[in-house]
Amino acid sequence: MTKSVFSADLRIIGDVASKGDLDVHGSIEGTVSVRTLAVARDAVIEGTVRAVSVEIAGRIAGRLECDHVAIESTGSLDGDVAYRTLSVVPGGGLNARCAPIPGDRAVTAASGADAAGGRADSPALARATNRPMANVPA
Repeated sequence: MTKSVFSADLRIIGDVASKGDLDVHGSIEGTVSVRTLAVARDAVIEGTVRAVSVEIAGRIAGRLECDHVAIESTGSLDGDVAYRTLSVVPGGGLNARCAPIPGDRAVTAASGADAAGGRADSPALARATNRPMANVPA
């Protein structure tokens, strides 16, 4: 699988799509659709993220749909999140409406056409906007 790295001095305004992995050290405003995403300590993503796995040491603000999300002690997530597993290391920030993805449905990296076409919100995220903030299991 391929891996792309966005350096700290790179700022993207627009959509990013790959069937591979992405490490972000800079900032993105838009839709990100990848297999695995790592958001570095000083990195910021504002928009919609869809990935199989997300590691957050920086900041994501917006909508996130993934199978596995891990928020590190320096990371924060603000917005809406649909997930299968969610972990937050002490010190990590979670200010989000949380909705577990039901059943055995797995999140997959969307093709470039899906991401660029502005994929509609998932049913889990749609439900999340109408529910009070969920308790995050320890």
